[in-house]
Amino acid sequence: MTDQDELKQEGAGKWLCDHVSHTVGREAQAQEKLDGASVQYLLGQFKEQHSFQSRLVPHQSKTKGSRAIEHILSMSQSADSLQVHLKELMDKLAGLATDNVTIAVEDELRLKITEIQASVQRLESNISRKTQELHLSDQKSHKELERLKTNKWINLQLNVQVVRDQLLMKLRARKFELAGLERADTSHQLDHKTKEHVEKAMKG
Repeated sequence: MTDQDELKQEGAGKWLCDHVSHTVGREAQAQEKLDGASVQYLLGQFKEQHSFQSRLVPHQSKTKGSRAIEHILSMSQSADSLQVHLKELMDKLAGLATDNVTIAVEDELRLKITEIQASVQRLESNISRKTQELHLSDQKSHKELERLKTNKWINLQLNVQVVRDQLLMKLRARKFELAGLERADTSHQLDHKTKEHVEKAMKG
């Protein structure tokens, strides 16, 4: 065996050792993430994911029950997003200092909070009504809705959509806040100029 062959074998041995070590590490991480979950549980989650991902696209026909379920879940997602945004606006309102510049912003915040509260109330009322209608008209679909509400993976997907909606709301709120500050600053400048003009007129 030549020196070159020996070097190749040593390199192959090191590669194999590193590969085995990496594989063992990945296995340990996977076991930790499983957190004692059984194979049956994992298979059940896989079936739920497959069912969720295999939902009919909009142009395909759906049963009345499946449409009702999607509508209720969608409204629940929207209500959750609005509730989070509502809390952020209320916290922002509570932290505002009272001065001439922030009065306009405070008024707009209060108006926005009132609008969101009304929207949340309407959504929650519709969710309750639609759920009750589904319970009375389609017991099977109602049971499916209750099952989906407790499914961790599907709730995770809905939470991702909620986070996306929250980010969009924050961007809109920031734009609205900046616009309010700009209007308040413009109004303050106009008041100041008017005051100067009046003072000059009185002196003249």
